[in-house]
Amino acid sequence: MKKWIVWGIFLGLTVCGFANDCTAPPVAIPEATPEAMAFYRSGNVLYIVQLLWSLVVPALIVFTRFGMCLRNFCTRITKIWFWNVTLFALFFLLITTLLSMPLDYYSEYVRLHDYGLSNQTFSRWLNHYLTGTGVTTVLAIILVWIVYGIIRKSPKRWWLYFGLLNFPLAIVLVFIQPIWIAPLFNDFGPMKNKELEHKILSLASQAGIEGSRVYEVDMSADTKQVNAYVTGIGSSKRIVIWDTAIKSLSEDELLFVVGHEMGHYVLHHLWWGILVYTLITLVTLFLVHVTIVPLIRKWGQWMGFTELRDIASLPFLILIYSVYSFLLAPVGNLFSRSIEHNADTFGLELTRLNHAAATGFVKLTSTNLSNPWPGPIFVFFRSSHPPIGERMTYFNTYKPWCHGQPLKYGRFFKPESGMISYYDSEKDFFTNSR
Repeated sequence: MKKWIVWGIFLGLTVCGFANDCTAPPVAIPEATPEAMAFYRSGNVLYIVQLLWSLVVPALIVFTRFGMCLRNFCTRITKIWFWNVTLFALFFLLITTLLSMPLDYYSEYVRLHDYGLSNQTFSRWLNHYLTGTGVTTVLAIILVWIVYGIIRKSPKRWWLYFGLLNFPLAIVLVFIQPIWIAPLFNDFGPMKNKELEHKILSLASQAGIEGSRVYEVDMSADTKQVNAYVTGIGSSKRIVIWDTAIKSLSEDELLFVVGHEMGHYVLHHLWWGILVYTLITLVTLFLVHVTIVPLIRKWGQWMGFTELRDIASLPFLILIYSVYSFLLAPVGNLFSRSIEHNADTFGLELTRLNHAAATGFVKLTSTNLSNPWPGPIFVFFRSSHPPIGERMTYFNTYKPWCHGQPLKYGRFFKPESGMISYYDSEKDFFTNSR
């Protein structure tokens, strides 16, 4: 008897709540505005300029033999390997930062203000830039110690050992980032809207996530764009929602966004991401090794160093690594687009808020000046997410529950709580839309 009562409730909720979204008309994919297209095109030009500049700077240091001069200067200060390497890395990073700062200032501050996407004051931008440079410098010097320490011990297999070491290093970095690094730039705290927080935690429980943490970050001090993301590992794992998203999106639109992020959590995308990153890094380092060793053998005397273990080879190592990183970037992008699509599926199945998901992306297109249909070259080389137009088409059409079809990720959900939360979400959505 109890079984039939539960099924009766389920069918009643389906008729009252689910049917509305099953019969709702598709949300039209917005056309990119002239301003959005200008932002898109200028972004492509900027990407090419930054890419070329990232190659030109180390190339200049190598081919002017400045790396050799810098190594000799550091050797005169100290002959102790540890401090010699530290000084070289510090001076090299200082030089490259100063050379790149004008372009960074334009891309991060001037351009975003020109398009009305930034709220940052110059002093805040400069503070963030210097803080970021400091953090990057510390982490980069540690990596240089590790890389050149391994090269000294194993000049033939350094690429393998350092590549494998990237896995635990990435885990440590992902763990500490939300605890120690991100708070250097913005304030993170509990959500101010407790009713919304309760709904998000209920959604997390429905997805099988217990003890989840949701943080609100004051990104409105920096930008007008909207975003949310999942970060951290283990005890540092959390969902972070920009306050701009909370202000711009409706409750149902935000619940889908959070459901998407929960998909990353439940499907272990962070772990898969670290694994794929490690494998790509291994391949990149191997290609660097088989390329750079014969080049040093042939041209090293002219460049001012004859062994890879010589710290003067660092700019050349970075140059070759940057080339292969660019060539292999589409592999990482393809993987990223795949898991983002899976997270979309998870979010839709968890919330069944297809209409809200699509309308949320209409707002995102406007707020972030996005191009819903970027070109294939852009997608291949730059897109970590599927195009907005493609995602909205999926939101409009993916409704297996409307046709009695099984859910791809239904095994992760708690059905007894799901029926209630689905109904409440649908009711809130259609009530608000009136």
